Amino acid sequence: MTISNGSLLQFSLLDNTLDIALIEDSIHETDLKRIPFYHDDMVLIMLKDYPLASMKNITLSKVSSYPMLLREKESAGREYVDDLVARINIVISP
Repeated sequence: MTISNGSLLQFSLLDNTLDIALIEDSIHETDLKRIPFYHDDMVLIMLKDYPLASMKNITLSKVSSYPMLLREKESAGREYVDDLVARINIVISP
């Protein structure tokens, strides 16, 4: 078993070092077959007395005005957030 990032796992599949991989990231290699097996949700977590906590509906533009902790660049979760805010023209401050 190997624990690594999605890109390295894809290369390991291509050079036959691995037979199968569970990757939460997008598959960039066209020679690999992707079979979705699970749906994941991302949630916003904050202290109960944080200014946004009392709001019923929180928009990404509202969230973007606060500093936040995010996963490292090139992780699947971070790529998802970066792609989403880029599509709707929002700048975040990780």
